[in-house]
Amino acid sequence: MFKQKTIVRDAKRMSDNDKREAFCVSAEDNLFCAVLDVLNDHIDDARMLARDVRTAKDPGTLAFSAGGMDALETLFADLVARREEANK
Repeated sequence: MFKQKTIVRDAKRMSDNDKREAFCVSAEDNLFCAVLDVLNDHIDDARMLARDVRTAKDPGTLAFSAGGMDALETLFADLVARREEANK
């Protein structure tokens, strides 16, 4: 039912200092806001799927939707927290 996508990352992993520097942007930064908006779109989609009456009849889909929603919400909160920490 759901296709799992593989993300290929060619670049080397960033150091903690490099990540902290990258997150040192204002809350109004266009790219940062765009990333959060895309995450919110996916969170909303997962919520709609989890609330769908048909989903209640399929425990696997419900668990998948709830798990995905939780992961996206955690990622959203982590990104916001990293930006706030970088701007202290």
